[in-house]
Amino acid sequence: MNKLVSMRLDEKFLKEVERFVNESTYSNKTEAFKAGMRKLMDEWETKRAIQMLRQSRDWAKKKGIKEPTPEEFAKIREEVGNRSLREAGLL
Repeated sequence: MNKLVSMRLDEKFLKEVERFVNESTYSNKTEAFKAGMRKLMDEWETKRAIQMLRQSRDWAKKKGIKEPTPEEFAKIREEVGNRSLREAGLL
């Protein structure tokens, strides 16, 4: 169920939004704002994921866990890929 959300925009910005919608593939302002919010939220989630990875990396360093070399990482990636293929019945 959709909920109504209202917002105030100054006239200049509203005119820019309306021009954008008219010249884009969006059918209305609501669709354009939803798409914009989705993009912002995706970027936010990506930043959060990167931050969590950095924290994990820092934790591992503090625990004395070494980062794999590029060669070790390639081997790990290959093993994980092969395991996935076996689980899917493709290998």
